[in-house]
Amino acid sequence: MATIFDNPANDMEKDIAMHIKPLVTAEVEEKIKKDKLTLKGCCEFCMDKGKSRNCGGIAHIPDELHWKWVREYFGIKGKVDTLPPSAAVSLTEEKPKAALDVDFDSLFD
Repeated sequence: MATIFDNPANDMEKDIAMHIKPLVTAEVEEKIKKDKLTLKGCCEFCMDKGKSRNCGGIAHIPDELHWKWVREYFGIKGKVDTLPPSAAVSLTEEKPKAALDVDFDSLFD
């Protein structure tokens, strides 16, 4: 049976789906259907919560808080001890540094 977690639209939704899907119980599944919850709706819920914490246009949201909001949106009760691993993001590709192949002795001849 297909669920809302099977077709994430972007990487953020994919991370949420991967983290939340194993935590879904029959009770949570009923809430999702009854309240018509979606991954997109979860992202918007978290964005709205984050906007309320902004200071001068900038907000830092710790991972623990973000995942707490995600669990809150889906109605997952209790504290989850493990957080999903954060994806390492690199904005620029690091180029390998070339070793210096210079014979400095020849410079002084």
